[in-house]
Amino acid sequence: MMKWVSLAARIGLGLVALFFLIMSFDVFVMEDYSFGEQLAGWFINASPGILLGLLLWGLWRKPVYLGGAVLAYGTALMWFFHVFQNWPERAIVLFVVIVPLYLAGFVLLIDWHMKQSEKPGSENDLEPLTIKNNKTD
Repeated sequence: MMKWVSLAARIGLGLVALFFLIMSFDVFVMEDYSFGEQLAGWFINASPGILLGLLLWGLWRKPVYLGGAVLAYGTALMWFFHVFQNWPERAIVLFVVIVPLYLAGFVLLIDWHMKQSEKPGSENDLEPLTIKNNKTD
């Protein structure tokens, strides 16, 4: 079951990256700029989606690293987009971009933790600490 949830989280990350890429094509509507300037503007607007896609591609098989990177990326985007400065106007950024990133990051970390607990011998990893008193009176 968790395998499918983890796959859905990765697909969701791909959709968020695709959302960034599609939304960045609006720079080509601006007629006051040359094609080179429009292309540079597209690259600047598409860079969050490109970076997320590269993270997803490079860390696909490492859920703990991907989950941590996505949580850090979501935090950086929250700071970059000033989500809580103009709260009513920026709520859409929070719910469309940041919340899916956090959900996917936490799902990937939980998936990794569950895989670690299923490995043989993992129940002995957290043995209680015993303190030996070697003093003799």
